[in-house]
Amino acid sequence: VFAFATRSTLTFFPAGTPRSLYIGGFCGFTIILAAAFVFPRIGAGPAVALMALGQAAAALAIDHFALMGLARAPISLSRIGGFVLIIAGVALIRR
Repeated sequence: VFAFATRSTLTFFPAGTPRSLYIGGFCGFTIILAAAFVFPRIGAGPAVALMALGQAAAALAIDHFALMGLARAPISLSRIGGFVLIIAGVALIRR
């Protein structure tokens, strides 16, 4: 509204903006939309625990394959142990 009222030359997609910012916005929207449907069905605790599990799985994959320009951090036994603990936490919350 401000851009239209002041007749600014701002564009919606500024040149040089990394695509990862747009992907992040889409992912954020998807998470909020999914949470709106899931929270009433399984409750807030299990829903948030499952989101944490998904984020941990994504972080392991991003680190292991050095995605998004990050340094490679191979999957180790301690990282797998941490992931298993998150799975156990999700299972306990869902009980």
